[in-house]
Amino acid sequence: MPISFKHHDTLRLFIEVAQHNSFSDAAEALHMTKGAISYQIKTLEENLAVKLFERNSRGVELTRDGRQLLNTSLPHYREVETELARMKGAVDQSLTVGMSSYFAS
Repeated sequence: MPISFKHHDTLRLFIEVAQHNSFSDAAEALHMTKGAISYQIKTLEENLAVKLFERNSRGVELTRDGRQLLNTSLPHYREVETELARMKGAVDQSLTVGMSSYFAS
């Protein structure tokens, strides 16, 4: 079943939670509330009809399905982030030249 474009941002949240093993830490990294992260992950789990995380007192752990989704999606997100950085670098390129005041005059 292909995943729709509307899940793109939610998958990005999923990756952050999986890498931090914590809704709170992922929320801080993304400048979001823990509740917003939790709601989005719950919605993703409902849409996919699988449980992605086991919640516990120390945070969260990926389920088997969660590990499979992370292993599938993470390389693609890294490619996208690399390409965006490359594109941004092409636009933001600048050259700074330093010289002595004697030479500049």
